[in-house]
Amino acid sequence: MEQPALCLAPPQLLPSSLQALRSSGACGAPCSGALHEPLEDSQEADYDAFFGIVRCGEAPAARLLAALERTLATVLPLADGKAAGRFERAMRGLGLPLPPPSGDALTAEAGPQARWIHGHRLFLTLTQAAVVGLQHASTVPAPSVADGVEVAAAFLRASSAALRLTASFTRDEYRTTVRPSMAPPQHSVPGFSGLWSADHRVLIERLRSWGEAPQQPGDGRRRADPVLRRALDEVYRSHIGVCARFVGNAPSLLGGSSDSLATLGRLARVRRNLIDGPGRCPEDGHRYRQ
Repeated sequence: MEQPALCLAPPQLLPSSLQALRSSGACGAPCSGALHEPLEDSQEADYDAFFGIVRCGEAPAARLLAALERTLATVLPLADGKAAGRFERAMRGLGLPLPPPSGDALTAEAGPQARWIHGHRLFLTLTQAAVVGLQHASTVPAPSVADGVEVAAAFLRASSAALRLTASFTRDEYRTTVRPSMAPPQHSVPGFSGLWSADHRVLIERLRSWGEAPQQPGDGRRRADPVLRRALDEVYRSHIGVCARFVGNAPSLLGGSSDSLATLGRLARVRRNLIDGPGRCPEDGHRYRQ
C-alpha cells in the first residue's frame, strides 16, 4: 500500500523525561532521506517497511510529537466517543489538545488495508509515548513517579483503543485482503508478526526494568504497579480480541503454535508478571517479544 512514510526515532533514542516532550514543539519539517537510520534487526526493519515507517535519530522528542499529531489526525474520524476520549486524555498528559482531522484522514469508507496500516502506525506511536512515560517514572525522584506512570498508563489505554480501530473491518476482509498482504508471495519475508515491532520490544524492556528495580520505602513505585497492570491488561485484551475475531484458534503467520489465542493468553500473563519483577515465566525469551 502506498502512503507517505511516517518518521519515528529509533525507540532506544526516546527521551527519558516527560519534560523533553512537554517543552518540545512538533517537528513540522520531514526528515531527509540522508538522516534515515534503518533498524539493525532485519525483522524489525521489515516490520517498519511494511507499515511505511522510517527511523530518524534527529530530535526524537519533536519527531514523536509530530508523529502523534499526524497519526491521530489521520485516524480520529474512525473513533467513537470512547476511543476519542482515550486519545484526548493521553494527549492531555503532555499538555496537548487532540489535533483536528487531517485533509487525508480516513473516513467511514476507508478499506481494510488502510485501517490496518494507519491503525498500526498510530498504535506504534502511542507505544513510543508510553515508553517515555515509563522511562520518566523509572528515573525521577519519588514525588514525580506518579506523573510518569499516569502518562504511560494513559497512552497504553489509548493504544488499546487504537488496536480496536485497526481491526474495524470484517473477518472475511482480513482473510482475503489483509492477511495475504503480510505473507508470501505478496510479502517476501515469511512469518510476519507483531513480535517484530521494535517499539513494543522496547516497551517490554522498560516494563522488565521497572519490575526489576530495587524497591525503596516510600518511593511510590509499588503503589503504581496496579495502574500499570490494568492498563497493560487492556492492551492485551484488545489484542486477544483482534486475534479471536480474525484468526481464532488457528495458527498465526509466525507459526510455532497451532493455537494463536492460547499463545497470546500466555504472553499476556508473562508481560503482566514483568511488573512484579523476577520470577518470570521461563518461556519469556527473545522470540516472544511482543
